[in-house]
Amino acid sequence: MWEKCIGNRVAVIGLLIVVFPVGLYCMWKGEHFSTPVRWVVTVFMLWWAWNILADDPGQGFGAGDCSAVYQSGGCTYYRDSNCNVISRVCE
Repeated sequence: MWEKCIGNRVAVIGLLIVVFPVGLYCMWKGEHFSTPVRWVVTVFMLWWAWNILADDPGQGFGAGDCSAVYQSGGCTYYRDSNCNVISRVCE
């Protein structure tokens, strides 16, 4: 089974999209991609998986990006702990 996966570039790309851990394994075992491309794909897939798993705004790479109060276009916006705008005051 692994030989079919490793030896077929289209299968490797499909596995990267559908089941990325298996796709990463097949990509690294095969000879279809250069080492720099393998690293770029690996880092991107890990970053993507991290952001999917860390969907909570209080965790992951996006932690702390939401301020409680911000101003934009002459209005002041107030946010709750989930970064939802709960009030807007415009002058």
